[in-house]
Amino acid sequence: MVVSLHRADEEFYPGTGQVTDVGIGDGRGYTLNIPWQDNMVTDGDYLQCMLHVVLPVAHQFQPDMIVVAAGFDAAHGDFFGQTCISPACYAHMTHMLLGLAPCLFVLEGGYNLDATARCVEACLRVMLGARPPKLEDEYDGTKRMSKAGLGACMNAMQIQGEFWPSLATLNLNGWMAVIREHQEAASAEDEGTETGTDTETEDEEWI
Repeated sequence: MVVSLHRADEEFYPGTGQVTDVGIGDGRGYTLNIPWQDNMVTDGDYLQCMLHVVLPVAHQFQPDMIVVAAGFDAAHGDFFGQTCISPACYAHMTHMLLGLAPCLFVLEGGYNLDATARCVEACLRVMLGARPPKLEDEYDGTKRMSKAGLGACMNAMQIQGEFWPSLATLNLNGWMAVIREHQEAASAEDEGTETGTDTETEDEEWI
């Protein structure tokens, strides 16, 4: 299975890996793309997508091993990715993955050596047993989820919910189904209450 969180807007090469690219044939559902449509993504975007999309699918898939293409071009200060993900965010994502299966991290990218070094250090500390550092609003509101991040998260849940029941109740269709079930249950309960009241009234009149 392949999971990728990446920038995929028109200005960013190569522009592939759209959310609708889910694999082909028997492999449908085993490619999970969460593409950002601009560069204004935040720590909150990455963490929310990890918590609400990646982890539910991963727990259901139950990998024996995870190979991480550890690219840090999304790090704050990287001139190529032009986003603002903090070392602390990378540390938290590392901590999440280590709870799933043994992990192998392979350095893939990162074009600002200082930013890459800080992020690699944060990940290595967690891999060696340290707790992830506290998330701070280091770069002007990066803990909050952006509109682009929310859209990417919702789209991924909607698309992948077809293949992974763990996402079915989280996407829009799942929410609507739950709301309908509650409404139908409440309606049936109301009808039952009304029927019971009528019966009691009739009994009292008969007595």
